[in-house]
Amino acid sequence: MKPLLKGYLKKLVSDLHSAILGTIIASLILGLGGIWVFSKTLWIQLKAIMLLSTPLWATASLLVLLALVYIYLRKKTSIPLSTLDPEWREEFHVFWDKNNKMRCLNCGKPLKYSSSDSDPSIFYCSDPRCNSKHILKDRQGRKMTEQEAINQMPTTSGHPQNVRKKLPVSEITIGTYKEPSLAIDILAEVILEEKSKPDIEVFLKRIVLREPYCPNCLRTLDTTHASWMADGVQTGYKCSKCNNEREGTVLDLYKDVHGEVRRNFETYWQTYTEAIHRLTGGKPGEFRVD
Repeated sequence: MKPLLKGYLKKLVSDLHSAILGTIIASLILGLGGIWVFSKTLWIQLKAIMLLSTPLWATASLLVLLALVYIYLRKKTSIPLSTLDPEWREEFHVFWDKNNKMRCLNCGKPLKYSSSDSDPSIFYCSDPRCNSKHILKDRQGRKMTEQEAINQMPTTSGHPQNVRKKLPVSEITIGTYKEPSLAIDILAEVILEEKSKPDIEVFLKRIVLREPYCPNCLRTLDTTHASWMADGVQTGYKCSKCNNEREGTVLDLYKDVHGEVRRNFETYWQTYTEAIHRLTGGKPGEFRVD
């Protein structure tokens, strides 16, 4: 029993050695690009491996076949880069061709809008092998739609643009916050083509405050400060004519104004939309905000 087991192990090791050697030889054939001229010794060795009675040579052949399949699939699934037209240009984080069609930054293929994504600023490569995500953003990092990007595209020779008219203002007055000793105009950043009322937190980010003034004489208020021992920090506002005083800093004013807008959001939102309607003649799509 023992001699039989020893003989079997010896033959197994010999066959394994032959299979490994066959794999190495086959790899050399692939690496050298199909050179068919071999030395007589190598050819005899390869022929001997193929004539083995055990199936180990078939395993080696399978490994070689798998290597060929891998190389073929890798080449087949590689994403070919579209020929980049010299007239293409990169704006708003995508390529644009001469017809103002968006192209993928990775492979140059056309971009498409995904109906499953509610964000109109997000587009995907039309090549499923790439499928890279692109987000249209302006130079301030704000998201934008495709049409907004086209309207803000810098005009270059050979690329006539149907540019929208520039809105004369980027902020509009939507009300005034008043106290007995202080008044301040409330402005909001203009956002065109807004389809629905935003969340209050989103709207508050648009709020801009001008310099506070005296509600009696309309004079701009001076700021009052603590002594040098308290680092001269701002302590409030004062009218140099009426001597009206009001404690608090700019941050305190923003908090008070935000509270006022929160309490009367419907009123301020209506004032905001009506002001934009008057400003654009009811056609916000014909204007842009720089």
